[in-house]
Amino acid sequence: MRSIIIFLLLTSSFLLQAQSIFWSSYATSSNNLAELYRQQGLYAKAEPLYIEGINIKEKVLGKEHPSYATSLNNLALLYKSLGLYAKAEPLYIEAKNIREIVLGKEHPSYASSLNNLAVLYYDQGLYAKAEPLFMEANSILLDNMDLNFSLLSEKEKGKYLKTFGFSFKAFNSFVLKRMEENPAVISGADIVFQPDVSGFDLVGWKDFDEIVEVGYHHAKEVLRKIT
Repeated sequence: MRSIIIFLLLTSSFLLQAQSIFWSSYATSSNNLAELYRQQGLYAKAEPLYIEGINIKEKVLGKEHPSYATSLNNLALLYKSLGLYAKAEPLYIEAKNIREIVLGKEHPSYASSLNNLAVLYYDQGLYAKAEPLFMEANSILLDNMDLNFSLLSEKEKGKYLKTFGFSFKAFNSFVLKRMEENPAVISGADIVFQPDVSGFDLVGWKDFDEIVEVGYHHAKEVLRKIT
């Protein structure tokens, strides 16, 4: 009888694990299909799939799981695309808070959440809210580059830059907008970075990855001289 009970307990545990794996995979599939619909502009089809994935991950993985935070972030991105900023903001904030607790403030995913929230505020003209988030996000990403860049091959460096390319592009757009509105911000700045990008395409941004790398090394050199 004892061996039967042990067998039943083991079987039950195995079935629970298998069920958890199944539902996690199902939620991921729902999210992937929702992403496809979002990229195609089929927002009405994407939304229920995102929500379904969130609900499943909440039950199976819990609210403090990075995958749950990713699903929140994706739904927020959908609402942002639709201009539903009031619905996107709390989702971005919750995803950011989860990543801060689970992954820590030095993790690139946390920086990504900061950047996403910054872009949301920037799109609404809420520059005072966007600026500190942009600054913190880029500081984290530059710290990560400083730690990892020298260890990567040229091909890996390219992939690394492309991974965070959106964050740097968004920040660049924000800075240019602020300079356009108030040129005095340059004269009042404590430090001004002016890397030589004369040989790059600044209109189409096809050379953006190379520009980021030039800017990164320029910033390191400027900071080295004043510290």
